[in-house]
Amino acid sequence: MAASNPIKVKILHKGLVLVILPCVIFGIFCWRLYDLQSRTEQLAAMEHKQLAIIARVNHLIALYSATSGCVASYISTGMPKFARGMREHVAELRQMYDELDRLTADQPAAHQEFQAIRRIAERQLSVFEAFGPPEGEPGEQSLLSLFARLSSHGLKDFMKRAGADAEMALHLGDQQQLRLEEIRQEQESSARQIKRLVLFGIVLNFLLALTLSLAFLGDITTRLSVLMDNAQRLPRLLPLNRQVGGADELTYLDGILHQSSDQLRAAQEQRQHLMQMVAHDIRSPLMSAQLSVGILKDDRIGELPEAAARQVDSLERNISRVTALTNDLLTIDKLEAGQLELNLETVDVHRLVENALGSVAQLAQQKRIELSNRCRRQEVLADGGRIEQVLINLLSNAIKFSPAGTTISVVSEGAGKAVRVGVKDEGPGIPEADRHKVFDKFFQLEKGGSRGFGLGLAICKLIVQAHQGTVGVDSEPGQGSCFWFTIPAAEPGA
Repeated sequence: MAASNPIKVKILHKGLVLVILPCVIFGIFCWRLYDLQSRTEQLAAMEHKQLAIIARVNHLIALYSATSGCVASYISTGMPKFARGMREHVAELRQMYDELDRLTADQPAAHQEFQAIRRIAERQLSVFEAFGPPEGEPGEQSLLSLFARLSSHGLKDFMKRAGADAEMALHLGDQQQLRLEEIRQEQESSARQIKRLVLFGIVLNFLLALTLSLAFLGDITTRLSVLMDNAQRLPRLLPLNRQVGGADELTYLDGILHQSSDQLRAAQEQRQHLMQMVAHDIRSPLMSAQLSVGILKDDRIGELPEAAARQVDSLERNISRVTALTNDLLTIDKLEAGQLELNLETVDVHRLVENALGSVAQLAQQKRIELSNRCRRQEVLADGGRIEQVLINLLSNAIKFSPAGTTISVVSEGAGKAVRVGVKDEGPGIPEADRHKVFDKFFQLEKGGSRGFGLGLAICKLIVQAHQGTVGVDSEPGQGSCFWFTIPAAEPGA
């Protein structure tokens, strides 16, 4: 996978789907719930109107009955008060017809039927209004006069049709009652739908969110664990897992890790070729040159001129430096590759320190530095030669940075499974910013004596780590330093 490939799907997009999709479902659910609620409110309003229509139809029928009663009473008694009551009922009937006309305006079938009833009723109401004592004629009417007015106004025909008119009004009331029942059934159905929708929406949204969350987390965590494992394998040059699928940032990063792994392997191969070249093509000529210099300095071939002797000495020192650098590089390469074989045996720490002090004694005498072995006699499981190499490197550094007339002490402490050995000097100390870097390859402090290659402490660290130990430094500016390392203690009776 090329590093420049565009990322088609991002983790952010997946997260947005995880959030947006349940929100969309929730929005649809809320819209549907709102629609049902609006429908329920409309049905409630329709129910209220139907109740008003039925109430007025019932009142209309009652008014017809009251009007008919007034007509009958007037015919029976001829008393004017019944005629006035009849006219009042007629006015109220017209008011009821007006209200029913307004209430049934949005029901075409009922409104058309009501208009037909009203047209018939208007003719009858006109008869009611005309029927009664003439204006300005007080008192009761004679029976003969009443029948004469009855015939002149067609009240007789009206009475015949009164039953049929009442039937029409009752039929209209029954229709409105049926319509009311239909509305109530729709209301109940809408209420049931709302309950089902609420339950279904809650369950669906929960299951959807849970499913999406599990799918998202499963996809991310599974591939992220592979990515983390690859990241841990990379610095150790172990084979990486198969590249993760997908087209998001994790896939992109995993592709970068695989590219880096390939590049590191190529660099490792080049490094091995370089080390082979150093071992064969550089060290062998150096050894030959060093042998030739030794021959030149041999007294058997005669004394060299002073200028030539100085050049030979300089050449010998430079060859020794390059040889030492070559040996250090080869040692570090073996240590980092895990190819350095250790000859582990039970050795005494005190004796190892004595041997190391003897190796640097002449260097210490040149700077009038006193060396002190304060280690206890304690046995450890180690490669004696390699641990002496660690001690010699630490002592050489301490001598290099210590002022003349000071003391360098080697101390040991600890019991149980590990022994700690420390080299204490009275030098200038190490700044805090540099303490974590002193064991890095090619790192050198700014202050000090002769410049080296910055490999000595790195070799010490790798040798100690090969013994399953640790290294460190305790130091304060102006108060000296203590470079220490730990090695496993020998088991009792080993």
